[in-house]
This record gives sequence, C-alpha cells and structure tokens, in this order.
Amino acid sequence: MTFFIKKIFFIKILIFFNFFSYSENFPTGARSTSMANASVTFCDIWALSHNQAGIAFLKHKSLAFHFENHFLLKEHSLKSIFFVYPTNMGNFGLNYYNFGYSKYNISKIGIAYAKSFSEKFSFGLQLNYFNTYIESNIKNQGVINFEFGFLMKISDNLSFGTHIFRPKKSKIENYENENLSTILKFGLSYNIQKKIIFCLEAEKDIKYKQNLKFGMEYNYKNNIFLRMGIFTNPNFYSYGIGFVFKKFKTDIAFSKHPILSYSSHISVNYEF
Repeated sequence: MTFFIKKIFFIKILIFFNFFSYSENFPTGARSTSMANASVTFCDIWALSHNQAGIAFLKHKSLAFHFENHFLLKEHSLKSIFFVYPTNMGNFGLNYYNFGYSKYNISKIGIAYAKSFSEKFSFGLQLNYFNTYIESNIKNQGVINFEFGFLMKISDNLSFGTHIFRPKKSKIENYENENLSTILKFGLSYNIQKKIIFCLEAEKDIKYKQNLKFGMEYNYKNNIFLRMGIFTNPNFYSYGIGFVFKKFKTDIAFSKHPILSYSSHISVNYEF
C-alpha cells in the first residue's frame, strides 16, 4: 500500500469513527436504508432496529440476516441477525450486531418485547447490552441501556411513530468517560392504494443538529419494490430494490455519503 493510499485510508477511518463512534444505534435493514432510514412507522422484522413497537403487528415467526459494508473498506462492515417470535401475550424479538474488525469492533445484543393494545396502537421496549473492543485497551468496555417506541395507525393509509433511544444518558468508563446521548425520532408514513409509500421523519441526537429524512417505496409489481431516500446532516441519498419470493424477502440498498463515498447493504428475511 503506497503512502498516498495509506493516508486516504486513515483519513476515512478517522472521519468515520468521529461520526459514528459509540452511537451504538445501528439502523439496520436494506429496506430502511434505501429509504434514508425514515422507518419509525414500519411493521416488519427490521423494526427491532428502528421502533420495536412495529413488531407487535407481526403474525409469523421471522428470521433475518443483514450485511453492510461502508465506504468500500472491509474494516467498516456490519453483520447482524434478527429473530421475532409472536405469542398471545405479545411479540418477542432478539437481535445481534457486530461492527468493525479485529483491532476495533463494536457488538450489541438486544432483547425486545412489543404489545398491540388494538389494531391501531402498539408499544415496544428493548433492553440492550453494548460492548466495544479497542486493541490498545486492557479490557472491553460494556454498557447497558434501553429504548422504546410507540406506533399509531391513524387511518388505513396514515401511520405515526415515535421512538426514544437511550432515554437516560450513560458513559463508557475508561474511555475519556465518553458520553452516550439520547436520540429521539418521530415520523409519518402515508400509503397510497398500497402502491406507493411516502415517509417523513425527524431525528434528534441531543448532541447534534436535527436530521430530516424522506423516503419513498413504489410497488412496481406484486413482488418487486423500488425505493429511494434523502437524509440531511450530513446530506446523503440512498436507493434500493426489494424482492419477495414465497416466504423469502431480499432487499438491496446503496447509500452515498458526501465525503466517505458509497456503502452497500443486503438483507434476507424468512417467515416461518
């Protein structure tokens, strides 16, 4: 690797870690990503990553896998697995994430519970354990936190959702007492004749400027979906496609960061 290439590589590493370091809030799922993660109203297995209230309306057991690579660097890859188990008492979910490589990695495991109180309203809660490993540190750093959300189907076409990630601020000991802040999201989605979905969402990390997200999904055919999204602060766009084959769903997405280039995402979901 030449000096010039090495320099570019480490600049990307530093910018990426500065932007994502210790957020531990990994918005996951290629469907969501292709719509700029304007997904606080979604009712699918990926709601475990966006608003746990969404899994309350699922009727079948579901298993999903997700992989994403950021900026064409293998060190910036994220792998995750999701599982939802519906019961008469409510729906339960389990998810696991791992981001990074051997010298620096972040992992997170979450256990979720969601309950619908009617056909139009649900609540979801998730307990998380977050762990970070840095090779230069003597020991791993672990933090426990939680998140919760609400989902309301205002009409057959209009839905409203809100989600709070880490309501109580926490910090990582022995890492310059890094503070982990609260993230609030709320948004709307509007479904036009089950053909087009428009999503608008606002996200506010109390440490940073508010983000606005807009996403759209078009049901091109019964089993093919086209998607796009726009995200502010930083400004980037995303797009993708989804396929449904019997009980399998496959989603592919790409996103473009203004400084750090492209990221690719793929998700596979199976309903039992």
